[in-house]
Amino acid sequence: MTKTLKKHFVKDLYNRIFDFNTFIYDKNNLSDLSLLHISKQLFSENTYFESRIKNLIDSSPKNCIYIVKDNYEINYLIFVFAEYDFLFCGPFLTENHGNFESIKNIIKKNNIKMERFIELQRYYMELPVINVNKVLSIIDTLKKYNYLEDMKIEFISESLQKIEQDFQSIEELEDKMAYYKEIYTIENQMMEAVSLGNEEKAIEMFNQLDPSRLGLIQRDYLEYHKSFYTILNTLLRKSIESVGVHPYFLNEISRNFAHVIVSENNIDNFENLALDMIKKYCEYVVKFTLNNYSPNVNKAINYININIHHKITAKQVSDFLFLNNSYFSTLFKKEVGLTITEYINKRKIEIVKDLLINTDLKINEIGSYIGIYDANYLTKLFKKTEGVTPSEYLQIRH
Repeated sequence: MTKTLKKHFVKDLYNRIFDFNTFIYDKNNLSDLSLLHISKQLFSENTYFESRIKNLIDSSPKNCIYIVKDNYEINYLIFVFAEYDFLFCGPFLTENHGNFESIKNIIKKNNIKMERFIELQRYYMELPVINVNKVLSIIDTLKKYNYLEDMKIEFISESLQKIEQDFQSIEELEDKMAYYKEIYTIENQMMEAVSLGNEEKAIEMFNQLDPSRLGLIQRDYLEYHKSFYTILNTLLRKSIESVGVHPYFLNEISRNFAHVIVSENNIDNFENLALDMIKKYCEYVVKFTLNNYSPNVNKAINYININIHHKITAKQVSDFLFLNNSYFSTLFKKEVGLTITEYINKRKIEIVKDLLINTDLKINEIGSYIGIYDANYLTKLFKKTEGVTPSEYLQIRH
């Protein structure tokens, strides 16, 4: 494999394994490198970051791998090759810094205005948290198979951001810290309520968060709302992630709401959007939380939910797990309280009810969507489950 192919192989490998950016740069053309750094979030124009990276690379021996941590506790992985280019990975965190105490310490350390708190929170919550030992393990494996040849590893602590902020008195900073700590407490209570599927409590706590006071005051008002609700989406995702909701469903719901937030251009719609987000995330907790089940039942439920739009049988589920159908059916009924078939039908009917209320689709179209192609059978199944036909259900709900 040529050196060029090796570089691209390493780039693609890290991009697939870790959820961070990977780029191959020419050291003489770093014009967009600063876009990756937090300085672009806080300061509209700042080339200090890219100049520091360029100086680091120019003064460094080639065939070297740098693991860099900056003054914001943000990490970068830099592969300096013998040629003119280098592989840049990051930014990423090695531990969670999205919590109140971490952001408070970073603000104090770098003398950042507290008005930047929400922006910092959003930035840190969106960064992936990567185990540095896993990074090193992959480097060792790549070296073993000659993808990285004899590249040595160095750890560097660098001040990659030139801070130029107005002085803040300790009293001013502490007053603002107290306010943001109160906000964090409310956020945590809201997240706890969502993780329990308690929609009423979650909405109560959300209503105590006053968006008009939460930073970004000098920014475009619409853009501010989008930032606030992007943070809310991230908080809600973390809430249901903590109780074992499968990543497939985490990505499904958070991606859908992220698209809505970006696309929304009417400020008046955001309040209803928040209530809808909380409701849907709480519903996902009820539907997809698997902490109370054994590993095989967890896998079965995830398999069913991921494939719910297709025809699924109990035997297919057992075969997927390489388990005896009779044995696993008994285990599933014992833990879930429903047979595999009953659970499949229950999930399909939940989708039918949602589509009946929120779309104009006919019952045969809905059936095709969930893998039931006989409209008469679906109508009978619906009545058996809900006690009324689909048309009667629709009349009752309207």
